[in-house]
Amino acid sequence: MTERMNTTEIFDGVRFPGFIHTPESLKAACSFQFQDTDILLVTFPKSGTTWMQQVLSLIFCEGHLWPIHNLPTWARVPWIEQISFDSLHSKRNTSWPRLFTSHLNAKGLSPALMKSKAKVVYMARNPKDVLVSFFHFHRIAGFLPNPSSFEDFVDEFLEGTGTSLYYPQVK
Repeated sequence: MTERMNTTEIFDGVRFPGFIHTPESLKAACSFQFQDTDILLVTFPKSGTTWMQQVLSLIFCEGHLWPIHNLPTWARVPWIEQISFDSLHSKRNTSWPRLFTSHLNAKGLSPALMKSKAKVVYMARNPKDVLVSFFHFHRIAGFLPNPSSFEDFVDEFLEGTGTSLYYPQVK
């Protein structure tokens, strides 16, 4: 995994961290077989994903706190585009609702979602708040480039030209 730490996967014009995504895992997510009862949380990074994963877990576990206290969030609401998804998904307890998370865009997810009645929860946040949170996340996350300045980060964020992950790639 360490050899992929500085790798970036570009998929549908969006950059993803290569140490947890591969071209195969991203393609597999777009063709995932959703069941009609599945719930998919879709967010842009730093938009409240973790918070909403907790809220959905509490709602769909119907008050049973065992999963909340005993299973990490990534196991309860796994990311469909990550390398670990297949092995994690195959070990899931099927008595609990199938909750999933993704940072993939609508273009990538729509082929799989059109084949089911799965429900999508789209989490949005004020872009200014996303920008500030993303800037600080870049400063502490070892797998993201450290921004040179907030002003440069703002310009790159708005233009989609930054070296950050998840920015749309400008062609």
